Amino acid sequence: MLTGATGSLGAHILYQLVGSPKVRKVVCLSRASSHADSLDRILDSLKIRRLVLADESKLVSYSSNANTANLGLSEEEYASIEEEVTDVIHVSSSLIYSSTFA
Repeated sequence: MLTGATGSLGAHILYQLVGSPKVRKVVCLSRASSHADSLDRILDSLKIRRLVLADESKLVSYSSNANTANLGLSEEEYASIEEEVTDVIHVSSSLIYSSTFA
């Protein structure tokens, strides 16, 4: 599972993961209005960076909210992630720009 795939670092990590023969599927979680919007935002991020996925069928994208139960996913979606995900790469950042980093 990868968070932050709409950002520069996340897009490059996604590109590497999808290109790896050792990776069967990459589940991406992003802040978006819908699952389709999540996928569109990720694909746009890749396009801006001129990154072409070797196998787009390996990419599954969900709109999510880390501040809600089950990450804002349905019970079925959450259960599927629980079953399939073996590793988590968390590179999304806070969108609270008035915060300071310490």
